[in-house]
Amino acid sequence: EEGLLEGLLPMLAMGLEILERNVRTQRLLEATQEQAQELARQKEEIETQRRSISTILDEQNAIFDSVTSGIVVLRRQQVVKCNQHLGWLLGRSCSELVGRSMLNWFADADSRARIERSSEQIGRGEPVRLEAAMLRQDGSQIWVRLNGHAIDLNDLSQGVVWTLDDVSEERHVAEEMRRARELAEDAARTKSSFLANMSHEIRTPMNAIIGMAHLLHKSGLSPRQQDYLGKIQRSSQHLLGIINDILDFSKIEAGKLTIESTDFELDAVLENVANLVGEKAGSKGLELVFEIEPGLTQALVGDPLRLGQILVNYCNNAVKFTEHGEIRVRVSQREVGERDVLLHFAVQDTGIGLSEEQRTRLFQSFSQADRSTSRRYGGTGLGLAISKSLAQLMGGEVGVESELGRGSTFWFTARLGKGERQPQAHLPRLDLRGCRVLVIEDNEYSRTALTEMLVAMSFRVAAVVSGDAGVEAVRFAAAEDQPFGVVFTDWQMPGIDGLEAGRRILALGLQPPPHLVMVTAYGRDEVVAAAEATGFDCVLTKPVNPSQLFDAVMRALGEQPAQHLRPGEETRIEPDLAAIAGARLLLAEDNELNQEVAVELLSDASLVVEVADNGRLALDKLLQHGAGYYDAVLMDMQMPVLDGLGATLEIRKLAQFALLPVIAMTANAMQGDRERCLAVGMNDYVVKPIEPNELWRALLRWIPARAGRQADASTRSTGSTGAAAVKPTPSPEQEIDFSLPTGIEGLDAELGLARTAGKTALYRRLLQKFVQLEGDAIGQVRAALDAGDAVAAERAAHTLKSTAGSIGASALQAQAAALEQALHESASLVTLEPLLAACSAELEPMVAALASWLAASQRTEEQGTDVPAVEPDAQALSAALQRIERLLEDSDSAAEQAWEQDAALFRFLLGARWGEVDAALRGFDYEQALQALREAARVSGVTA
Repeated sequence: EEGLLEGLLPMLAMGLEILERNVRTQRLLEATQEQAQELARQKEEIETQRRSISTILDEQNAIFDSVTSGIVVLRRQQVVKCNQHLGWLLGRSCSELVGRSMLNWFADADSRARIERSSEQIGRGEPVRLEAAMLRQDGSQIWVRLNGHAIDLNDLSQGVVWTLDDVSEERHVAEEMRRARELAEDAARTKSSFLANMSHEIRTPMNAIIGMAHLLHKSGLSPRQQDYLGKIQRSSQHLLGIINDILDFSKIEAGKLTIESTDFELDAVLENVANLVGEKAGSKGLELVFEIEPGLTQALVGDPLRLGQILVNYCNNAVKFTEHGEIRVRVSQREVGERDVLLHFAVQDTGIGLSEEQRTRLFQSFSQADRSTSRRYGGTGLGLAISKSLAQLMGGEVGVESELGRGSTFWFTARLGKGERQPQAHLPRLDLRGCRVLVIEDNEYSRTALTEMLVAMSFRVAAVVSGDAGVEAVRFAAAEDQPFGVVFTDWQMPGIDGLEAGRRILALGLQPPPHLVMVTAYGRDEVVAAAEATGFDCVLTKPVNPSQLFDAVMRALGEQPAQHLRPGEETRIEPDLAAIAGARLLLAEDNELNQEVAVELLSDASLVVEVADNGRLALDKLLQHGAGYYDAVLMDMQMPVLDGLGATLEIRKLAQFALLPVIAMTANAMQGDRERCLAVGMNDYVVKPIEPNELWRALLRWIPARAGRQADASTRSTGSTGAAAVKPTPSPEQEIDFSLPTGIEGLDAELGLARTAGKTALYRRLLQKFVQLEGDAIGQVRAALDAGDAVAAERAAHTLKSTAGSIGASALQAQAAALEQALHESASLVTLEPLLAACSAELEPMVAALASWLAASQRTEEQGTDVPAVEPDAQALSAALQRIERLLEDSDSAAEQAWEQDAALFRFLLGARWGEVDAALRGFDYEQALQALREAARVSGVTA
């Protein structure tokens, strides 16, 4: 057993070993199977990923080829890959492009150089954007926009990817826009040049009008003439403002129109509107009424010219489109702040009105209510568009309310500052407050406006609608011991008119009688004389503003209204030029009228002036006399040979004239003119038409005061320096002593003399011209009617009316006024004939009597009443002859003043030929007068 066991043990050990090997083998087999399964799974995943990557690459390639920009990948400027759109842009296939240099595609060396330079920028990691011209396969050229940046290629080298977009159409549009812009800029430059030239041409005659009016203002006119002259000056200034608006309309389009900010008073603006529109409204029989809200802020800050321009435009339109009724101008406050106020202006008429469709076309440039408007009424349709722009610039808006056939109301608002110095309230002294006042007015709106203004002045006011009712009201008030102190009555009313009402009121015999004030909308010339003769204290012309009304009441009550300067009016006070009197000025100006105006203004201010016709002559005069001779140069901008800018540049090149003041005096007022003047070295800038006070202030700013200059001025003024010397200013008109015409029926010589401010010589000239020009006035009217020229006939009647009033022929004036009115209303010949006969019956005997008196008066004077008893001083006679010869050579109307100033000397010199020269002068035949003077001087041996 032991032996058997011993034999079995090895076998057992072997069996265990075999079993163990089988177990290990089984485990290896199982592990191998697991690895095989894992390998199969991984292989399947790899295949899935490969298919996914392939799909992505296909999608990327599809996107690459489908984008609308060309794409190219480069390695060292060689094409590695590109998309189909790039091939389409260049007209080539991708296979033709791959492996080629990108630089070969560009049309010019500059583009190729820019691409090469961009490589450095891309190498630094910076993106590049540029545009370049490229060549297509067919040789045509396109413009592309390129965007490039760096990328890493598959072989880990660096490459560049470019995207290219065709911008040829954009470049074409941009080029067209550039050309259009250049054309527009050229057009704008041409327009600006045209406007500048037009500004100069229009302002030149305006300069003469305003300058001559300023000189005439100092010539001793009657109050009536001063009033007329003031209206001429204001109208000229307003016309100048309108011209500026027309010339600067391009500023509105460009949004460059500016609004000034200055102190002004609302009453002054309304007064100017009344002056400009009142006569036009009155000639059509329309009432022009101002309705001002009580307590309205009067002292304002803003642009009075622009404000008045809108009102005048609205009122002119209202008058144009209204045949009967009234024009109401209403002003009220909408908002009142601490520093500003929003005012509402409305102009209401009773005219033709507007339909809804017509209203939609208003306030547009060159647009009117309908196509027939311009043919029937005239106008360009520009005014409302300008008004809208101006209102918006003043912080307001515009609008219209209208109904066809029932009138219109055009309104606008403006935000204006409050002036620091508010005017004193229109209140009388305490003992006059509560005075009873009666208003006789048939027009409801005028009656209401007058009543409200008088109530605001503390008066107790009653109002009636007719002359009869007014007389009865005065009678009743006196019976009740509450008499009226002042009665305002309209002129033309149904029933009895204002004149007759005044007569009947005075006929009541009240003690004291009420003071009478006539208020009329038209016919002021003919009604004034009749009103004064009836016993009226004064005449007011509608529309009446509070200031005018208050002054009228005060004068009627025997009070002198206090004189207050309106805000900003102190700028119109004439400066004192004594500190620079005698200063020598050089005027560079080519226009003769401007020369005359400037020389008269400057010499009248005790300044010495020499004239140069252009900039070159001005420069020559400066070089001729040297530094220190002239105290300042007044330089026009536009002159022949050498203009003001060029002349100033030349002056500033000369060291000796570095400090010489040069003041631009020019009609140019376009944007930038002042800057151009200052840029070339001018010191200051005065705009034509010259405002004398502005010129004086400019001279005072730049000319230093020097002692002894006044004395030097007298020696310079008396010593002629040839054509360059200043013309002496004649002394005021000396009166010739002759008796007034008496016993001439229909002529009130005292009244006529009063209307010429007591100047007998002036009154005589008026009588002479009346005989010469109006003796056949009725024949002129008849001839015009026979020729079918109604306008000429009415003009002749109007002239007769005006001249008759000037000489004091009140009855003839009234007859001519009636004739003029009938002609204006196109009356029939049957109606006109009695009026013509009445005028003729009044005119003919008066003309004959005046002609006889004038002839007798002249004979008396020629008999030697003015001739000196002894021979005059030869030097005085020579100086007088020299003075008048120079004025006659220049066709200067001041020759008449010089003629009258030295009348006795000339009668001695001329003897029997005195009448010949006098007639030539009165007829403005200066050449004939000069010839006769020189002949007489040669005979007498007198030299000028």
